[in-house]
Amino acid sequence: MQQGQRLLLTRSAMAVALREERHVAIMIPEGATIEVIGGPFNGTRLMDVRYDGEMVLMFTDDMKTHTELIKAETA
Repeated sequence: MQQGQRLLLTRSAMAVALREERHVAIMIPEGATIEVIGGPFNGTRLMDVRYDGEMVLMFTDDMKTHTELIKAETA
């Protein structure tokens, strides 16, 4: 997975968000679209992604097993 790729969640997954100066766990629902911000995978456990306009951290394992690549639209 590379920076800028968009992925569709095939199962809900946990993420970590910064809200009111605190890190909180949130659930991203099945069917949501996320965008890879921090790729490519390099062995780290958490990846930077954008979900619903917000930067969050997701577990690399969840991204590998709970997502499908959204094909880029062609003109």
